[in-house]
Amino acid sequence: MKRLVRLKDKETKEIYSYSSITELIRRNGEEALGISLQSLYNAMSTNKGRWGNDRYEVYYETIELGNKEWR
Repeated sequence: MKRLVRLKDKETKEIYSYSSITELIRRNGEEALGISLQSLYNAMSTNKGRWGNDRYEVYYETIELGNKEWR
């Protein structure tokens, strides 16, 4: 199993991956999103389920990897 970090925009209903989240923060600035890279890293290092602000919600998605061989 693997845990993936996701960000949901509550207004547009778009869901972003971790790399997209960090790109949004770098492009728009922490103040514009109300989410800092540091708070994202801190949340990832804990077992906090969901967190965010009025517009965004950050959460973990757990996926089953199965028995795939990677080459």
